[in-house]
Amino acid sequence: MNYEDVKNNVSNTLSSVQEQLTAGDFSKCTKEELESQAKLYEYVNDITEMNHLYQNGY
Repeated sequence: MNYEDVKNNVSNTLSSVQEQLTAGDFSKCTKEELESQAKLYEYVNDITEMNHLYQNGY
């Protein structure tokens, strides 16, 4: 996977989790699980961005 594919996948997943939290949709996961997933995907998003910048010499 290239950077854009990974970034889009992580961003889409994070958006989905945040939408579920906002909507109060706890049919698949508890609120705590969704909050944990949101934190995880925010971290992965940040690490992906930092890795991309590092690899491109910024």
